[in-house]
Amino acid sequence: MSIDSLPEGAEVTVGGVEYGNTPAKLKLSPKEEPIIILTKENYEPLKIQTSSGVGGGWIVLGILTFPVGLIVDAVTGCWYGFDQKHFEVDFNNSSVKK
Repeated sequence: MSIDSLPEGAEVTVGGVEYGNTPAKLKLSPKEEPIIILTKENYEPLKIQTSSGVGGGWIVLGILTFPVGLIVDAVTGCWYGFDQKHFEVDFNNSSVKK
């Protein structure tokens, strides 16, 4: 997942853990649907609510390799993916573009 901001250099925090500044590339687990907080001095903090889903191809592959494939994919969360993989945040108008 990647995040850009205007202006650049916003601090990126997920679950209380700092991930650096924008522009940022994050490796997050889509199974948890994390909330991303962006902060920049002299601006109001902005929040990104991520969402994820199950890809149809993973389900078919899991069924074809039943039962082992289906069980492994369900337990590890491999079949989940983020619905949105890039966000553009504009602190000047407090918006998040998906």
